[in-house]
Amino acid sequence: MLYSLQALRAFAAWVVVCHHFMQIFFDFHATGPVGQLLTDRGAVGVDIFFVISGLVIYLSTCASFCSTGCCASFPPTGSIRP
Repeated sequence: MLYSLQALRAFAAWVVVCHHFMQIFFDFHATGPVGQLLTDRGAVGVDIFFVISGLVIYLSTCASFCSTGCCASFPPTGSIRP
C-alpha cells in the first residue's frame, strides 16, 4: 500500500515542478491543454503531496506504536507538550 501512496506523492511533486516550470519559463501563458491544466491546477499538487506525506508518516510510525501497545494513548499525550 505504501508503494502506491509513494508513487502518488511523487506524481504530485512532479505536478508542482511542472507548475513552477510553467511559471518561470512561460509566465503562465500556456497554449495547449496540458499546459493550461498545469497553470490552472498545478498548485493543488502541494496539498496532495502534504496530505499523502502525513499519511505515510502516520502509517510508518503507527506500526512501532501499535506493537508496544501505546498507539491509543499517543495522540492525547503526544500532542500535549510540557
